[in-house]
Amino acid sequence: MSAEPGVLPPIDSATQADAQAQINAKARRLLKLGRQRYRQSDHFDQPPEDLSDSEHRSLLHACQQFLDGKGFTGQQPLEDVGVRGLYILIQFLHFKVVQRRSTYSDGSMLDELRCQHVLTPETQVALFNKVS
Repeated sequence: MSAEPGVLPPIDSATQADAQAQINAKARRLLKLGRQRYRQSDHFDQPPEDLSDSEHRSLLHACQQFLDGKGFTGQQPLEDVGVRGLYILIQFLHFKVVQRRSTYSDGSMLDELRCQHVLTPETQVALFNKVS
């Protein structure tokens, strides 16, 4: 199945649900343990040690939004994370961006991303981030 020009292909709902569960588990764990304790047991030593306070707050804010059900649809995107914060978040989750589309409306930008897990490429997720 091919997508319309400018439209990213959908991700299978079961695949999306599995990825969301993994992401929520990581988000919950980071919020519970804190960055240093989380990093000690993370395969890729995430989150990075050299995050600024602002970047760290952005990461925690995004994780809380995931747990609140945001970030997985265009109707409820992540907010107040910023572009840099979004890429730190994706790295923290062990994903990489494979496709991206941005739309502009009412003075803000909505980024729609298709991300793939770096170790298990069959694990894919759609993420949404609103930048004002």
